[in-house]
Amino acid sequence: MQKRGILQAEQHECVGDSLVFRCKNLGRRMSSIFNLSGVNLDLQLGKITGIVGENGNGKTTLLNLVAGELRHDKGWLAYPLFNPAKKNWVNIKRSVAYIPQNLKPLVGINQVRQQLLFTGALKGLSPNASRQMCDFVVNRLGLQNEVGKLWSELSTGFRLRFELAKQLMWQPKLLVLDEPLANLDIKSQMKFLVDIKNLAQTASHAMAIIISSQNIYEVEKVADKVIFLKGGAPVEDELVNTQKNYRCYEVDVDKNADELKAGLEGIHIIEIKDNSFYKLVYTGQETSAAILLHRLAGSGITVKYFRDITDSSRMYFEK
Repeated sequence: MQKRGILQAEQHECVGDSLVFRCKNLGRRMSSIFNLSGVNLDLQLGKITGIVGENGNGKTTLLNLVAGELRHDKGWLAYPLFNPAKKNWVNIKRSVAYIPQNLKPLVGINQVRQQLLFTGALKGLSPNASRQMCDFVVNRLGLQNEVGKLWSELSTGFRLRFELAKQLMWQPKLLVLDEPLANLDIKSQMKFLVDIKNLAQTASHAMAIIISSQNIYEVEKVADKVIFLKGGAPVEDELVNTQKNYRCYEVDVDKNADELKAGLEGIHIIEIKDNSFYKLVYTGQETSAAILLHRLAGSGITVKYFRDITDSSRMYFEK
């Protein structure tokens, strides 16, 4: 629990009807060899922020700070929307929902519907309001056929959706998700991401959502902004804010790098990197995806996979 005075921010910094969370130079020393530092972040209603980076670079630490599960020791943070003047941590926690990567199994009340109703009661909902909200979230998240099951009978995907339903029972303003896609198959990942995108923008109860994940491309599809952490600090967004003189394509072909380069004769190739299962083809800025694919087809090179990653956070892993 944070003590009084920890949320240090000048009131003129906390403006805007949709600004749920703001931090400046936020950080936390975790050990003698690792620090999270220099995080500047705004989270707004209806917007999704993605946090990506290699393991051990501070994603979970940052989410714990945002969710109030961990105390910061650098910079400041504030929750302007629901805590504009009085820095009351109890009130803040009432509007922040946090779903960790490792979900805890239910104890005591095992049936899904009973647990949802119990959660509503804990959050102060009347029995009637709790039943109405339970019906709403069950239908909203497609849990109709699962609601009478025990926790042990739920698949990994439905356990996550059930945990999300529990959090939605009390209509939080900020939803913090730590690696929710880690244990899901690709179909479940897509369904979950579509759901949180729709939930963030629900007219009657918009939320700010922050999500960490190793599934970069999938998160980029739904996130309004993606932050890359490296060495415990955000990497400056040079991929977006600077003019690029190249394009980068991730491809899987039935040729080695030399054969691929030969097949792309006539294309301005800057470099071809052999990167595990894929090759990274750096071309001149003038070479569009259509041009490159046309040349590959003309050379008789079989393309198994192709993606333009010039503007993707994936590029940070190559720098």
